Amino acid sequence: MSTSFATVVTGSHALAREGLCRMLISARFEIAGTVTNVLEIIPKIEQKQRPVLVVVIGGDEFSTTLEQIETCRRLFSNDRIVVLACGWRISDVGAAFAAGANACLDEDTNARALIKSLELVMLGMTLFPQNVVAAVFSRDVIPDARSAVHDAMGKTHASGVDVLSDRETRILESLKTGDSNKVLARKLGISEATVKVHVKAILRKIHVQNRTQAAFWALSKGLESRAPQSIAQAVIAE
Repeated sequence: MSTSFATVVTGSHALAREGLCRMLISARFEIAGTVTNVLEIIPKIEQKQRPVLVVVIGGDEFSTTLEQIETCRRLFSNDRIVVLACGWRISDVGAAFAAGANACLDEDTNARALIKSLELVMLGMTLFPQNVVAAVFSRDVIPDARSAVHDAMGKTHASGVDVLSDRETRILESLKTGDSNKVLARKLGISEATVKVHVKAILRKIHVQNRTQAAFWALSKGLESRAPQSIAQAVIAE
């Protein structure tokens, strides 16, 4: 398929960038540039008229990857940022999303799955590494998961559940189980428009960007979720 957005690939390893670009070009992605540092691409896309997809290939030091994500978010405030890395830990994912990522994907994902994932991200979805989603809902790991997410995202998510009204708390509990606005409206006996207003207020108060991040925030605060599919449902409801 031909894309309606420009793609920027950034990463410290030239071979990895070239390989990814070849794969994306074969899938008819338009590559606006491939650079070591995202700052290098600015002159070429300053007058862009279309959305930009930025793919950050993780380096040897995750701290450097986080710096790249933060720089990308400053430069492309309304665009989509995907991070490719291997060996994702729960704390890494929390830090990446806190820095501004919209999706964290495994480097060993096959080509077809990666292309579809990037297309989903450009449709507004938020994606997580499979191993991290499984770990978050593991009985053995979930206490550490909550701690890791809280530590990684605590700087931007300083507010607690106590800042939310009773109705907002109920809506947050439903968000993490993947309820749509229509379902929420029926449960609470209010209009979908009112639900949307409440959801926006919740995201603002807890300092997250979307419903999926709100679901993870709820987990980090100790609000239990019913099942692993809850996060997937939250993604679909974005």
